[in-house]
Amino acid sequence: MLRGLSDMSAISITEIRKKLLSNDIDVDTRTVRRDIEELSNGRGLVETDDYPAKYFISPDYELEHKLKLNEDTLEVLLMALNNLKHTSHSYFYEHATSAENAILNNLKEKTNQKLIKQKKNYYYDYSMSGKPNTTDHTDFNKILKAMRTKKVITCQNHSPYKNAAYNEQLRQFAPLVFILTSGTPYLLVKDLKDDKLKKIRITRLKYINITDIDCDIPNQEEFNLESGLGGFGGTKDESERITIMCDEVLGTYFEEKIIHKSQEVIKHSETSYEIHLECTVSSELSRLLASFGGHLTSVTPKEIQSSVEEIWNSGLKKVS
Repeated sequence: MLRGLSDMSAISITEIRKKLLSNDIDVDTRTVRRDIEELSNGRGLVETDDYPAKYFISPDYELEHKLKLNEDTLEVLLMALNNLKHTSHSYFYEHATSAENAILNNLKEKTNQKLIKQKKNYYYDYSMSGKPNTTDHTDFNKILKAMRTKKVITCQNHSPYKNAAYNEQLRQFAPLVFILTSGTPYLLVKDLKDDKLKKIRITRLKYINITDIDCDIPNQEEFNLESGLGGFGGTKDESERITIMCDEVLGTYFEEKIIHKSQEVIKHSETSYEIHLECTVSSELSRLLASFGGHLTSVTPKEIQSSVEEIWNSGLKKVS
């Protein structure tokens, strides 16, 4: 909180407590004062001559991070960085590589060489979810910067499901939450036009600019991300009870892969499975089920069943 301040913008203990409260950290003034005294020991803390005294961190002070990680933790950390840079947006490649090099260069030579050799044992596949096919780092960086500085962005949202007039509208979004779904980046935003929360695919945002407008961040209780499935739903959408009846092929898919935290798999026999989900009804689920063809016996609610049948019928008409 105090980093980046100066003697002109320094803040008092009372002001520090107010900022903590705004971040849901409820401590009394005495606790803040004790922590300030502790920070004054080798942390670059500067106290002004004002009354009451105000505080900031000297711009000349550099905090040294000392991390204690065992070899297993280091290996998992490097795997996570490599998975991010190989399967997600290309923006992460350079930053993940820099982080990896910083870790390796600060290890003892023996551990360094061992971890580098172990890298050859791992391969990172895109999977059917795919990797975002874009190299536009400028717009991606603007979005992340807007989130850090809590500023509204203007942009166009180009959707293949909308017409040209819709896609060319200049939008005002307050970026709230960055969401990574199987390598694909989404953004939970507040649309300033209708004051609604929306989840959008970042790679479809064009002509992004950061404004001087501060974001009005809603309470976290308004974010209902748990109901979402993939990149769809999960803002204020209500979860629905979804029941999927299928054979062993589709049943085994759900036994081997969890697509939502609510997933429940019931095996009635070798050829009969029942799957339950509590999530938002979405076209993503319909497309997944439709891809299994006759291995799907039935699904409720009817809305999903109709959507699956529409996909099948549309494909048959085009083939014929």
